Amino acid sequence: MLNIVKPPQVHTLPDTLTPAEVTIVISLTHKLRYQVCFLTLYSMGLRLGEAISLQVGDIDSQMMQVHIRNVKGGKGHFLLLQK
Repeated sequence: MLNIVKPPQVHTLPDTLTPAEVTIVISLTHKLRYQVCFLTLYSMGLRLGEAISLQVGDIDSQMMQVHIRNVKGGKGHFLLLQK
């Protein structure tokens, strides 16, 4: 029997937008609602599903944190907001 070794999987980083590209996307978006969504996604590093599931009650302005639900892996977590 042959002793064949599988090559290791290569994990590549996902493509991300540069700050200049994000500025272009936001400037081409005319509805404030979508601009806020894009800024939230970008500034907090959220996945689309995480951003869509955000609710007003998830934001704790006293503690400066946001409860992120519907995360990949099942467990929610908190993100700190910057001042």
